[in-house]
Amino acid sequence: MTEYSKIFAALADATRRNMVERLVENDATVGELAKPYGISLQAVSRHLKVLQEAGLIRRPGGGHRSPVRLEEDALGPAAQWIEEFYNSRLRSKNNDITGEIIRTANPAPGEFVVVREFPFPLRQLHRIRTDPELYVQWISPPETQVRIMFWDPRPGGRWRLRFIGDSKVDIYGTFHEYDPGWIVQMFTIGNKTDNLAISSQRAKDVGGDESRMSFKVTTDNLEVWADFRRRCYPETETNASDIHGEVEAEIKEAFGRAASLPESDAA
Repeated sequence: MTEYSKIFAALADATRRNMVERLVENDATVGELAKPYGISLQAVSRHLKVLQEAGLIRRPGGGHRSPVRLEEDALGPAAQWIEEFYNSRLRSKNNDITGEIIRTANPAPGEFVVVREFPFPLRQLHRIRTDPELYVQWISPPETQVRIMFWDPRPGGRWRLRFIGDSKVDIYGTFHEYDPGWIVQMFTIGNKTDNLAISSQRAKDVGGDESRMSFKVTTDNLEVWADFRRRCYPETETNASDIHGEVEAEIKEAFGRAASLPESDAA
């Protein structure tokens, strides 16, 4: 697992993020960290173990009364990855005139890009992307059921989807940017922490009560995506070497279902 993947996995939990924010102020004991949450010292210790394994904290004494200290430089690799990703992959792929994500002729192995026009304006497109009852109508492939376990569409809001096919797999993440024209999410698949992915969606009105969305996903672990498809899609024998075209085809099919939603639903 890459260093930044461990950090992102550790910070995916809101309680652990709050603990890190608390430790920015000063060192604290396990008991002091437990007070705001009403949870046991054992539960706090489990959270601290995850943070320690990610290199975010250190516990010199190891006991409940020993101070827990933040490793202030530990967030550097993750922050650098986000900055490099945004500058070299997101911003450079955005067309300054159209505000769209451009699909290159030779995309990177872990990069999926789909552009689609929709027969309704941006405000309706935004609704079918963010209303959970509408979202599951088009995100779910015919042979797979999708349940929304929780859904908080706002910057910093968390979400979790459960795909039920041959087996159950959860995809969970966080909204980082959230408005009708620009949605960015960071997410992982299943219980594996080395498969960080980022999706970005650019959307706009194009006139005539129509809209266009350009959608991009970048991942650092194609094997996890291939395993997800094998577990949730019946009769699928996907491997990491041929997943690129299959994933983009499925995204296009999902967008087709979204574009076909009854006007009363999208309105």
